[in-house]
Amino acid sequence: MKKYLIVFLMLSCLSVQAQTVHRVNEIKSVAMGGLRLIEDAGEYCMLVRTGNKYEPNVVVDLGDSANAVRLLTFMVELKMRSDDIVELENPTENYIYKGGFGGFRIYERTRTIDGYAHPSNIKKLLKALVEGGRERKPAYRRYDDED
Repeated sequence: MKKYLIVFLMLSCLSVQAQTVHRVNEIKSVAMGGLRLIEDAGEYCMLVRTGNKYEPNVVVDLGDSANAVRLLTFMVELKMRSDDIVELENPTENYIYKGGFGGFRIYERTRTIDGYAHPSNIKKLLKALVEGGRERKPAYRRYDDED
């Protein structure tokens, strides 16, 4: 019995040591939260809302700031025809297909889950990344004209 107790205590101590806390910073959110730019420890990603309740977002990994500016600029300037498929050169291997109203559909690696993004909204994310994110005022001071 003592052996089992000692083994159990050793295993519980090992599992506690593997915890890491990440502080995620949301730089910008546009299209009523449908498109968000997130930063975590110098790495950037874009979250595109889907219609799937089990996978609510498609993650587009943008990498460091230089690579993020490069990929966002590419997506803003992207002109597609109806039969074009663009494979982004990023770690999450996202694909872009032409969508409605001048925008495009961004798919995850397996091409089963997608979200809609418009170049004008991506341009807002790019502007926030280049110019720096602005801290949001608390809700009770959001419409003050002091600043």
